[in-house]
Amino acid sequence: MIKRTQVLMPATWTLLALFSVYEPVQAVESDVTPLPDQLLPHSSAVAELLRLSGLSVQLDNLPKAVISSFEQSIRNGGMLGPFEQQDIPPLHSALQEVFSSERLQASLSLQLESELSTGDISYLTTFYQSESGRELSQAERENSILSNADRFNVWHDLQGIRSLQPERAAVIAELEKSLHATDSAVDTLISMQVALQVGLMPALPAHQQESVSDLIDAARAHQSAMRRQYQASSLETLAFMFQNQSVDMLRDFNEVLQSGAGQRYVRATNIGLSRGMLNAAEELGQLLKPILTQRLGMGA
Repeated sequence: MIKRTQVLMPATWTLLALFSVYEPVQAVESDVTPLPDQLLPHSSAVAELLRLSGLSVQLDNLPKAVISSFEQSIRNGGMLGPFEQQDIPPLHSALQEVFSSERLQASLSLQLESELSTGDISYLTTFYQSESGRELSQAERENSILSNADRFNVWHDLQGIRSLQPERAAVIAELEKSLHATDSAVDTLISMQVALQVGLMPALPAHQQESVSDLIDAARAHQSAMRRQYQASSLETLAFMFQNQSVDMLRDFNEVLQSGAGQRYVRATNIGLSRGMLNAAEELGQLLKPILTQRLGMGA
């Protein structure tokens, strides 16, 4: 019997691991003068904030990494189940259709526009025009795992998070906690996994179909293990990303993450990107149904 959790979980985890380590850099509140209210229309101000923070660049790079991770998972046998090498071209097409930077950015922008005040946006934008803001944004772009996987692997093998001094390790842990990175990632992963499985439900024989509640229970059975795995990954990503920034700068960064504006930004970013990924997962399930139907011998 082929279970859909066997078909989908490895690739879904790879996708989310790539996606959710990239949280937006927040503003340090000290020594920042907010821009005047109503300087830009709200949507334009959000777009400028995404540009200055560097998150737009990350979203531009994400779809290619997502597609590559799924295809590599099939080639290496990590994506269990009926999918085969010849399914890569239609899978590639389906992934390109549902995982696009434009769609993810639209979901994120909508959430930011609804949750951030004009003052929040002006404040964060002003920070990114400061020396500290530019340095943090540059570090995020230059040390992105999406485009520097080989360099990250070398860093991990030679030193990695295990080499950090206690003071730096502690502030990295606080950053991860302030970003709510692990909780958001695991919750999104479970939702995406269930969405993919529900989308593929009609392609399965009746005796293999499960209720949505059973699917959720099965996914949550792995929740603790996923939290441990993702937290370790998130800590290493942050340590690599900000390896050249001072402990004092990272402490200031963490103070901002704990502020009202910082937490609203974190919340809006997590929700907006999670919704974008969930919507893509639902559509992907629909597009993969014909392939799965054929592989299970149920006709074209």
